[in-house]
Amino acid sequence: MRLLRFKGGNNMRRPLLYAALAVCLTLLAAMTLPINFTVALLILLAAAALACLLMRKRPLARSILPMLLAAAAAGLYLLLLTVGQVWPLQSFAGGEAQVSGVIVEEPEHLDEQTRYILKVDTTDLADMPGGFKLLVSDRTAMDAKAFDRYNARVYLYAPLGSSRSACYAKGVYLCGRAVSGQSVEKVQKYPPYFLAIRIRQYIRNFFDTHLSAEEAACMNGLLLGDKSGMPASLRADLRDSGVSHIMAVSGMHLAVLCQGLLFALRKLRMGRRLSLVAAMAAVCLMMAVTGFSASIMRAGIMYLLLLAGRIIFRRADALNSLGAAVLVLMAFNPFTAGDLSFQLSVCATLGVLLLCPRLYGWMEARLSKGLPGRLLRPPALALSQALSCMLFTLPVILLRLDQFSLVAPLTNLAVSFAASAALLCGTLAVLCFLFPPLVFIGYPLLLAAGLLVRYIAGAAGWFASLPFATASTAYPYLQLWMAAAFLLAALTLLLPGRKKRLCRMAALLTALLLCIGGVSYAAFTHNVTRITLLDTDAGLSVFLSRNGRCALVGAGGKSVDGYAVRRSLRATGTGRLDLAVLPALETDYTGGMALLARSCPIDMLVSPDGEAYAASLGLPAETRLQTLDGGSQVRLWGDVTLCPADCGERTGLYLTVGQTCLLILPGPVHLGELPAEYAACHVLLTTADPIGGLVSAAIPVGLVSGNEELGPRAAARLTAEGLSAYATGGNGNLTIATRGRGDITLRREGA
Repeated sequence: MRLLRFKGGNNMRRPLLYAALAVCLTLLAAMTLPINFTVALLILLAAAALACLLMRKRPLARSILPMLLAAAAAGLYLLLLTVGQVWPLQSFAGGEAQVSGVIVEEPEHLDEQTRYILKVDTTDLADMPGGFKLLVSDRTAMDAKAFDRYNARVYLYAPLGSSRSACYAKGVYLCGRAVSGQSVEKVQKYPPYFLAIRIRQYIRNFFDTHLSAEEAACMNGLLLGDKSGMPASLRADLRDSGVSHIMAVSGMHLAVLCQGLLFALRKLRMGRRLSLVAAMAAVCLMMAVTGFSASIMRAGIMYLLLLAGRIIFRRADALNSLGAAVLVLMAFNPFTAGDLSFQLSVCATLGVLLLCPRLYGWMEARLSKGLPGRLLRPPALALSQALSCMLFTLPVILLRLDQFSLVAPLTNLAVSFAASAALLCGTLAVLCFLFPPLVFIGYPLLLAAGLLVRYIAGAAGWFASLPFATASTAYPYLQLWMAAAFLLAALTLLLPGRKKRLCRMAALLTALLLCIGGVSYAAFTHNVTRITLLDTDAGLSVFLSRNGRCALVGAGGKSVDGYAVRRSLRATGTGRLDLAVLPALETDYTGGMALLARSCPIDMLVSPDGEAYAASLGLPAETRLQTLDGGSQVRLWGDVTLCPADCGERTGLYLTVGQTCLLILPGPVHLGELPAEYAACHVLLTTADPIGGLVSAAIPVGLVSGNEELGPRAAARLTAEGLSAYATGGNGNLTIATRGRGDITLRREGA
């Protein structure tokens, strides 16, 4: 099968695209389903392929046979990889090992710790195989760089939560935390890939030296996809405004840089084929410099195929090239199909290729032929691309993210040209500073790049501040609506008749189902109190909501946890808190309060030192204050009561919603120090620290706030004590719904 456009009587002109879609869907099903269901799926695919082989004289059978064979082969590949590599490695999780290996990527500095990806070659465990990748977190300041040898004794655990798919996409099936014996051995000779890492470091240091901190962070994200130095507020604004994709290097970046390079080489009168070969080399270099992420690999392979087609004077089919790129990535690592950035990249590319031309054609036909029409064509194209990407990525967003941006098309329209210009100016500035005679040109380019990224950050912040900027995906009816919408779309394609009429009917039914789902959900959840344990790495943050009213107990242990509260506020459609309660002025509760005080109104603050703490936050004078002490009680929404729960050196809250009782208490504590009625609650919400006295307390359910390592371990301890325990652990928020009758319904949101 050729990568170029098929002509003639072939019933399936793009076999690679259809095969890639079948492979991805099969791999996603295999990664989601239990092993026995996966085996059953493979048997079903093999039987279907055999049936098509027996009926190969029929055109339909010949068309779908390659898809079935590719899907069955991909599922079998994933199954063998899971059984042969993933499970044997993860059987060592929960223990310790002395490991030694080579750092194969640039170390990542994050949250006062450094993360290394090692290619482990020796361990002190006799049964542990060598040659696997291990992600190690280390809190000691080691002078290590890529391809140095790293030695340490590590505690091993399996990747969980939101980082699991990202780790698997990198070939990392086991993680570790360094506990002792850390050492680094320098090497004398580095492999060729080290040059790409040095280029990445040079570009990062160049922007850090010549631009302000925020401008440099934006340029590093725009050119390298490196968001490590970006302020949390800017990352939140980019996400809420729907333009975070410009900070993940993908097809847009390659297109801008390659077209700029081809334009320059054409002006230098370089030959056509030689220019295309130079562009292909630039694509390979960019993939290496940006770290071979899944999104850049997809875009890079696809662009290489398109350039190769132009070299041999053939027009490569973009959709078929996309299918070929996906199949190549799946052949190297089938777990890439589960990576969020890869899924968004593929869906957005499909939208640009399938829907954007039709949408832009519809807009262009309605523009005038004169100067106003010519001026409006570029914005129309940008709007068409944004809408196409938004519609095609919506299924992934609804299933995997906790919110989607409603202002994304407008924000993309406002910043797309600025992002392309900033990308070109930044790249040219880096190149000019490599040649001293051209430095005088580099400074204006740097100034322009800095102003452009400031504009992008300002526009993203303004759009993100709008009250309707985002919508929550945590509503269960949205998944049902999406399934119904896809079913209607499939029926529209398959049923005979006038397609325009069928499309109008499908669109009308889809809108009607969405309205019915929203109204029904609102009716069934009226007067239901939702108590959400937010997914924070440290501390406690419990978000309460009912009928559009919101309250908060604790703001997490880090300043960035304030953004989790802000997202929850926006998901309810309101921008203010009726009440914020801090049981103690400790880091477990106060991490995100400073950010919340700046970003949303708080009607009432309850804390042990109300006036002094409110003054330190800069709260306005109209904010009501109440001091929380041992005998105080706070009432909310009629039947919600909050009472302090002192347990030795730790302070929590006893929360009642009618007859439903919850205990919010960070560890380490012993429940024997609490009053008997407090210890007889329905649910315990705590941190990953040890909790004593659980056997006598007889609490049925425990929810743990903790990171991907400590959270599951603490949940396992609670399970051993007889509780039904669950941890956030990067998997998303844990929400309890109750009507105050002693009833609780637990579900996970925002994974």
